[in-house]
Amino acid sequence: MLTNRELASLIWIALLAAWVLSRKSIRNSLPFLFSALLRPVIVLSVAALATYVGGITLVAERVGLWNLALLKDTVAWFVISGLVLLFHLNKASDEERFFSRTALATVRPTAFVEVYINFVTFSLLVELLLQPVLALLAMFSVVAHRDPKTRVVGSIADYLLALIALGMIVMVAVEVSDNWASLDKSQTILSIGQPIWLTIGVLPFVYVLCLLMNYELAFNRVDWATQDLWARLRAKLALLITFHGQNHRLRAFTGHWFSRLASAKTVGQARQVLAEYRAWQREQEEARKHEAELLRRYTGAKGADENGRQLDQREFKETKAALSWLATCQMGWYRNRGGHYRVDLLEIIGNFSSEGLPTEHGVKMSVREDGQAWFGWRRTVTGWCFAIGETGHPPDQWEYDGPEPPTGFPGEDPCWGDSWGKLNRNW
Repeated sequence: MLTNRELASLIWIALLAAWVLSRKSIRNSLPFLFSALLRPVIVLSVAALATYVGGITLVAERVGLWNLALLKDTVAWFVISGLVLLFHLNKASDEERFFSRTALATVRPTAFVEVYINFVTFSLLVELLLQPVLALLAMFSVVAHRDPKTRVVGSIADYLLALIALGMIVMVAVEVSDNWASLDKSQTILSIGQPIWLTIGVLPFVYVLCLLMNYELAFNRVDWATQDLWARLRAKLALLITFHGQNHRLRAFTGHWFSRLASAKTVGQARQVLAEYRAWQREQEEARKHEAELLRRYTGAKGADENGRQLDQREFKETKAALSWLATCQMGWYRNRGGHYRVDLLEIIGNFSSEGLPTEHGVKMSVREDGQAWFGWRRTVTGWCFAIGETGHPPDQWEYDGPEPPTGFPGEDPCWGDSWGKLNRNW
């Protein structure tokens, strides 16, 4: 039998579905959505996961961890958590410790609190009102914390969520205390433990599926790199021998390395290419660690090193990446759209989150009235400024960094120097 909380959830889902179907633009896109979801690879993956969950559930029943009374909870876990794990295959590949973190998350305090709160439900009317309130507060909390200007709203939402959670915990405690004698304690323990062993039990399935997906992608890239059948076989054998079960490292193998791998004349040479890649990858990891250590060590430090580079380089990398992307967009616009730089390009780009800057990125831009010169700049958290600009037909890229931003266009303001393409010390 459905609880009032579950019934309220179904009502809200039905209302949301009705609203979606009432929008013509959304209705028109549903066939494309269904065709994407009903692709054989997705259908087979979901069916395989359902079969696997059924199998470990039968095993759990044999050892006394599952019974038919938990069927509803098992189905709910499959829809809410199981499918989420399935569709997080890319995340499982990209994050090196995804599986260990996911397993540990099943025994975090909040996981037990969620199960604990579900021991008691309210009337249907209260549940219908409470669920959208909790959803809105959670949304406000996530969105508001992204912007420093609205973090106070996020803090208020967090405070209200904590108060509601505390109130529900107290009410559950009172209810459990009043009905302790009649409480089915063994079934309660099974209910608490089910999401833990289900999640941990499904992780091997997700791991194997993720590994197969990564090998398929790698093998396809080998096929694109060469038409030679024996070269393909050598490269694929080397990949199997070298990476075997290392999802994260296999996923990261890309780029020109596939061409080198496909060019190997023997399996030994192919493995040597992979060994060189592993060495290069370790160097990159060490370089990132060293960069992070320097950022930590010199946070707040004033002055420059013996090469004239600023000691505190927080946001330097992200700022240069954002300005370089802005310059690329301006150059493309000039060449393809009429021989002038665009005034409202910052509004079109929107944000530089992919370059690592916050939503309020702080990038400023000026375009000369004739559209033949422009520059953009940003002040980092350290106070140091970076700028980039062009004058005339690209490529004519000028770069600048200093304690204050430029006040004029390249070639006009002397702070840019006397020629374009001359890198500044912190660029």
